[in-house]
Amino acid sequence: MIVPKAGKVLCVGRLYCDLVFSGVPKIPVVGEEVFAKKLSTHAGGGAFITAAYLVSADQKVSLCSTIPSGPFGEVIEAEIQKSGIDSSQCLKASAETCPQVTVAITSSSDRAFLTNRSGLAIPNTITAAMDDSELSHVHIAELATLSEFPKLTQMAKDRGLTISLDCSWDDDLIREPTSREFLKGIDVFLPNEKELRALFCIEGEIANHQAEILRVVPVVAVKRGENGADLITEASIITDPAISCEVEDTIGAGDAFNAGFIFSWINGRPLHECLRAGNLNGAEATKHIGCPRDAQNLSQTLLSEFLA
Repeated sequence: MIVPKAGKVLCVGRLYCDLVFSGVPKIPVVGEEVFAKKLSTHAGGGAFITAAYLVSADQKVSLCSTIPSGPFGEVIEAEIQKSGIDSSQCLKASAETCPQVTVAITSSSDRAFLTNRSGLAIPNTITAAMDDSELSHVHIAELATLSEFPKLTQMAKDRGLTISLDCSWDDDLIREPTSREFLKGIDVFLPNEKELRALFCIEGEIANHQAEILRVVPVVAVKRGENGADLITEASIITDPAISCEVEDTIGAGDAFNAGFIFSWINGRPLHECLRAGNLNGAEATKHIGCPRDAQNLSQTLLSEFLA
């Protein structure tokens, strides 16, 4: 693992238009219908949401993604422009490409997603995006992006950049033993507990698999929802409890956690503080519906807590 350094962050991954149904009494099952209290549309996908939370902490960020076609793309473009993210290396999908859309259903205790994924995860501007002289770190928003474009890791390493990776659930990919190979060369892995267990076939205590996990990736921050988060390193496994708050919507909380952790890590904070920053951001995200339209509190929180 190379030493992290402050600088611009490049977020890479798919963009979606999220149709968010919130305030449902329960997640629907086959043959049943439930009714939501609210419906809203947002730019989605881990690359954008993490980038937006980083920008809210006054972090320089660029995004390399394909913007979906049609009216869904218009929603996303408007939100990217409003966010302040550098989107100069994003490209629009062709008109004949089926748009990438996620239907997100969220209750107070659970959530479910139905997604249409189409086209390439990364546009052909990726080399130019990586060649940005201000860049210090690359965040890959989903394992599926890395599986589609595995040379991303080596491209970053060749330029002396650090790399973080979220997992994001992909049923066809996550249980494949060969998928662990994609983690090699990653500096920080940021899965949730369910993803980590599936990827490493863990049924019992995660601590019993510490050595196995660390043979692949040196630092793992495991998001555990209401149980907080765990940090797995060679030295130890530590837990940071969840932040108590009134939850409005859990969508995007994991990506907000990523932003808090990455922001603190590239600014040289100790790993346990990075874990705490992730939890602070995750908690803040649950106070809002959809991605971070109202995330300016994060800038104040992060800068005062960790760069004072």
